[in-house]
This record gives sequence, structure tokens and C-alpha cells, in this order.
Amino acid sequence: MSEISEKKHSIVSFFALAYLSTWAFWIPFVIFGPSSTAIASNPDLRGSPFMLLQVLGNFGPAIAAVLLWIFSGKRTELRDAFRRLLPHPASLIWYIVVLLLPVGMLLPGLIVYALLGGNIAGFSILGLLLLFVSAIFISGLGEEMGWRGYALTRLQMTKSPLISSLIVGAFWGLWHLPIICWYSHQTGLLFLVEFGLYVLVLTAFSVIFTWVYNATDRSLWLLVLMHAAFTTSGNTIAAFTQPVAGGTWVPYIVGVLSAVVAAVFVVALNRTRMCSRQCAA
Repeated sequence: MSEISEKKHSIVSFFALAYLSTWAFWIPFVIFGPSSTAIASNPDLRGSPFMLLQVLGNFGPAIAAVLLWIFSGKRTELRDAFRRLLPHPASLIWYIVVLLLPVGMLLPGLIVYALLGGNIAGFSILGLLLLFVSAIFISGLGEEMGWRGYALTRLQMTKSPLISSLIVGAFWGLWHLPIICWYSHQTGLLFLVEFGLYVLVLTAFSVIFTWVYNATDRSLWLLVLMHAAFTTSGNTIAAFTQPVAGGTWVPYIVGVLSAVVAAVFVVALNRTRMCSRQCAA
């Protein structure tokens, strides 16, 4: 098997194993766990043991990456990935970017929601901080070693950062299908539209993540923080602006478009680096 074929095979294996490792938890959770509607009316249901399945599913990408590194004999890459999870001595501006940019991209949807008469009185700073800390250990550590540490790194060996970002972003978005089925209140065509917009926003964020990843010497630590900020702001804002809550699709679409515009802006400012094929082995 040639080196290029081996890389393609490893990428396919990663996506398949990531989906399997996650959906093995998430599908039983969606079927047997309390519904999102039931939890909204009775918060005590968050203590259901089935909720643990949702948490465990987040670690699927990391599990897939670690297993592939071990069984393919790439233990040096595994050690390197763990090293890149350590706090990175990047300049302050990068910490500002990873912590505030996700909020800035999603905030316009919330503003539109408020202008349309939506109630945003449920915001809690303490709640946001607690969610952010938990997101670091669950969605951040559980996903970034896989999506960026393994998949993006390998894809960029043969493809441009932009194309690599789009591939990872699409699979990242589709990977969430069981959870979106659990969370969404839409059915039929409206569900497909909502899910399509969700995949689009994650693909846009994937471009932003790649830009940060490459510009900070492939720091997984900064991406863990950025992922946590994205999860915290995204989940909080979505709770207010999703179509069923806002009574309109406008805030939801505004949030998606804001992320897409930010991604296009990043590509435009870094056209050479984002669109040039990488030659790293």
C-alpha cells in the first residue's frame, strides 16, 4: 500500500470508528433516555443515568484516534498529540481569539432574537462559566484529539487546509445527527433544513479551527478552549434562538450566516495558506 493510500485508509478508518464509538452511546440515549422536552419541564431528569451515555459519546473521536495510533504503531504521533494538549505559550491575542470569537460569531442571532421580542432573561454568568469548564473536559478533550489532532493533520498532508477543513467540518456536523434528533423540535423537511444549517455552521467553524490550529503550531490546547467556548456559547444561544423557541427562523439563520461570513473572511485574509496544498509528511 502506498503512503497516500495508507493515509486515505487511515482517514476512512478514523471517521468510521469515531461514528461507531459515539453512536454506540448516543443511539441508546436517544431511544431510552429522557427527551429534551421532558427535561425542559422537569430539570430533575438531568440526573437520569441515561444522561451518562450522552457524555460518553462525546469521547468517540478521541477514542478512535488513540486506538488507530496504537494499533498502527504510530505511538510517537500519539505522544506528540498528548504534548500538544498541554497549555500553549501562545501570545495573548490567540487566547482572546479562541475564547471570544465563537461568541462573536453566534451573538448576532441572539441580538436579532431580542430585537424580535424574545426573552433572554435566563442568562446566567455563573451558569456559563460552569458549562465552559465542563465543556473543556467533555466536548473539548473528547473531540479535538480526533477531529483536528488526527483527521485534520492527516488530511493536510495531501490536501489544502481549506479542503481539509470542509471535509472534517462535514463529518463533524453529520456525527451529531443522533443528538440533533434528540434536541430538535422539528420534523420532516423542517428538520432536514435545521440539520443542514447545523452542519453548515460546524463546517464554517471547522475553517476557523484550522486557521487557529495551523497558526499556533498545531496547538490542541487552544482548540480545546475554542471548542469549549463554541459549545458554551452555541448551546446557550441556541436554547433561545432555535426556531421553535424564537417563533421564527430568522435568529437561527442569522447566527449561521455570521459564522459563514467569519469563515469566508478568514480564508480571504489567509488565501495563500488556506488554499495551498500542504507538503508535510
